[in-house]
Amino acid sequence: MVQVYVAMALTADDALAVVAGSSTEITRVELAGALSRNTARRLRLEPGDTRPL
Repeated sequence: MVQVYVAMALTADDALAVVAGSSTEITRVELAGALSRNTARRLRLEPGDTRPL
């Protein structure tokens, strides 16, 4: 099963670490891309936030 998460962080490595640490069910984490500022604002993401999409 594939689950997509969004994370707000300063770097890609930080985002991967936040997502990997957010659930015990995650077995593999990959970077799929970056969000625009507009998309992050519409999702109401704050630094350090992570959530499934």
